[in-house]
Amino acid sequence: MGLRPPLDRLIPLVEFSFGTPLNRGQSGETTGTINPGVIWSSKYVQFGVEAVFPINERTGKSVGVIGQLHFYLDDLFPRSLGRPLFGWK
Repeated sequence: MGLRPPLDRLIPLVEFSFGTPLNRGQSGETTGTINPGVIWSSKYVQFGVEAVFPINERTGKSVGVIGQLHFYLDDLFPRSLGRPLFGWK
């Protein structure tokens, strides 16, 4: 698309999360959310943010937001945490 940095590292996504409880009063009633968002990824870190939309009344009525932060420890510390557990010299 020809986006300039740092926008060239954005990844759009949509997550669909569903569950059907088997007990605790909602037996057999499906709940879930649809979560559109974006992830920005670099060599050492990844940031993400998603909106959380409920799919039905059992899931809830309010829209929420969820975020994530991942550090790539094997790239941050290649001489210690980035080595194989077995077979390295």
